[in-house]
Amino acid sequence: MKHYIKPLLILLPIIIAISYYLVALSNRSEFPDQNAKVQSKPSAAELLTIEKLIDWKGGSVDVSQASQPIVILHFWASWCAPCIHEFPDLINMVKAMNGKVKVIAFSEDNESTEIAAFIKSFKEAETTENFHLVWDEKHKVMNDLEVTKLPESFIYGPDRKLAKHIGGVVSWTSQDTAEYFKTLSAAENKPE
Repeated sequence: MKHYIKPLLILLPIIIAISYYLVALSNRSEFPDQNAKVQSKPSAAELLTIEKLIDWKGGSVDVSQASQPIVILHFWASWCAPCIHEFPDLINMVKAMNGKVKVIAFSEDNESTEIAAFIKSFKEAETTENFHLVWDEKHKVMNDLEVTKLPESFIYGPDRKLAKHIGGVVSWTSQDTAEYFKTLSAAENKPE
């Protein structure tokens, strides 16, 4: 019986890790229904008040620029498996939206070297127009918006008011997402 214990002790952490990954993957949500209510968040998140940021390489990011009717603040980290899984989809969505969406992707990594290593696998993150990587070095923005898990996203409409808050992974290139953004963009042109 003793010769079974050592292999079990070796396999147990692997089984737990695989179980965790499968649970996280099964919780992957499609883009929430566009008629669903926004999850409640503190007033700090209700209005996009950020105007300028510095990207992780020191360049300027103008958040207030009106040419993108939709702005997404997306929180992620290189050590977050669901974030890694979602990242290419987020980049592809920005490309498909042809300038109608600006993503500010806040890295919650502790070291800039972690971002640099991550970007080697996702070079398009640095070359895609309207996709900006910002290192939230001291986790200030994350704390201000009370981000509780990664990935987490805040979608702001043309009026710069919070339209949707999403905790978890999203299928950013799904038809539901495209329809939601189309509806949100159309709200900019509606007479009040």
